[in-house]
Amino acid sequence: MEFEHPARTGRNIFMRATQRRAVGIISVCSILICCAAILVRSSAPAAQEKSAATKKSGSSGGGIADAYRFNTLGVAYMNQQRPADAQKYFEQACEADPKFAVARLNLGVSLLGQQKLESARAALEAAAQQLPKDAYAWYNLGLAYKDLGESEKGIVAFQHVTEIAPNEPDAYYFVGYLNAQLQKYDQAIAAFQKGLALYPFHASSEFGLARAFQRKGDAASAREHLARFQKITAEHLGAPFGAGYGDQGRYSLAELPLSSVADVPAAIPVRFTAQANAFVSRSAAGSRVEIGPSTGACWFDYDGDGKPDLFLVSGAADGTSRLLRNLGDGRFADVTQETGIRLNGSGFGCAAGDFDNDGHTDLAVCLSDGVRLLGNKGDGKFEDVTQAAGIRREKGCVGLTFVDYDHDGDLDLYITTAPDSAAPGTPPHNVLWRNNGNNTFTDVSAETGLGFAATGAGMVTTDFNNDRAIDFVIAAVRRELRSISIRSKGNSGRSSPSISTRRSCHRRWA
Repeated sequence: MEFEHPARTGRNIFMRATQRRAVGIISVCSILICCAAILVRSSAPAAQEKSAATKKSGSSGGGIADAYRFNTLGVAYMNQQRPADAQKYFEQACEADPKFAVARLNLGVSLLGQQKLESARAALEAAAQQLPKDAYAWYNLGLAYKDLGESEKGIVAFQHVTEIAPNEPDAYYFVGYLNAQLQKYDQAIAAFQKGLALYPFHASSEFGLARAFQRKGDAASAREHLARFQKITAEHLGAPFGAGYGDQGRYSLAELPLSSVADVPAAIPVRFTAQANAFVSRSAAGSRVEIGPSTGACWFDYDGDGKPDLFLVSGAADGTSRLLRNLGDGRFADVTQETGIRLNGSGFGCAAGDFDNDGHTDLAVCLSDGVRLLGNKGDGKFEDVTQAAGIRREKGCVGLTFVDYDHDGDLDLYITTAPDSAAPGTPPHNVLWRNNGNNTFTDVSAETGLGFAATGAGMVTTDFNNDRAIDFVIAAVRRELRSISIRSKGNSGRSSPSISTRRSCHRRWA
């Protein structure tokens, strides 16, 4: 009986990464403790930055310096899953220095990301000729051959990788996979086994081995290795390859070389000048705006005009949080009343993001009486949708952030609370609100393990261990830093979290 990979679509047996829909900007909350808003304006010239990258020979010049700079920008766009934008910068890098082979390699990677397979093949073949000892070049060329259905050439390319980096298991997986495509099951089994010898929790190799045994007619071995694959994935010991950028092994990423700088150019002349409240224009009514103390700030383009606007959280009990529209000439106008925002009293932080995926950036605000969720209606108005979204307005909100922790394409909301905020007899705790995808949220704090005792400070989210799953780093007022690592699990095309908590005490912290 033929078994299928859990997420197989068409001829591709790889587990596909969840495709994110376009989501809004996640703003960083800046804590401005009880001070008036101050504009810090740069007096740096608008000229383009010069690159410090130079040739390894020690000579400096615009060509190689620009090539390195363009390549770095291209890699950054690839990391944002924007291969078309990355392609433009890699092309500029190739033009700046035609001998900069890594840029041509990365051009091929960006073309692969757009499924422009013939163009990718041409770029990667040229890169492999220029860089015969570069594992990235041969690996991505192998991926191109695989997608083009040229299995024999793909095997040769991946075998080059095994010679250059013999201790990396990923290339052995693809050697096995392509041999299996050619029905050379003995060679496929041998390659999968080599990969597993290097890394016993290589989920894709375990699955490929099970399938190769099954097609060879060895049902017992097939069942054995399928069981191992299921154990690896169920216990989060490893994860199968995906079809997206970076999900097919470390060498499938764009390469970012670092040049040795022998001649450092002069520093760019930058000078900052503080201008207290000088940037606040007037309200629509023409009266002067007094901002007052602010304890949180978010930059986001609420009206979609391409200019970042500023939201300030009031730091005074009798104050008002304000939205300042960017007029584009260095001035801002208070549009709080016009936009329908009515947030009185003190607060702490804010976060901006398109939680309902309608293309308009929404706003979440920490106030003393609880969090408020403001939906951007797209007509210049905001609406308080906290209750409609099912979010409890519990007192003690200190920090919050929008983050797609489960990779389902919807922004979830994580809130940190003050240790002394809960009602008597109710221990205060942080809250993770999962976005249900229908403009409502569900409290999943308990099942995810993120609802631990209130930390009373801020947090950041990132992928600090490069496993392509969201991690949380949460500061705490009681001398404790929590680092929460969330690993993808399951084979349903979605991700759910497995939490491991590591605590590091710092005596100097308050």
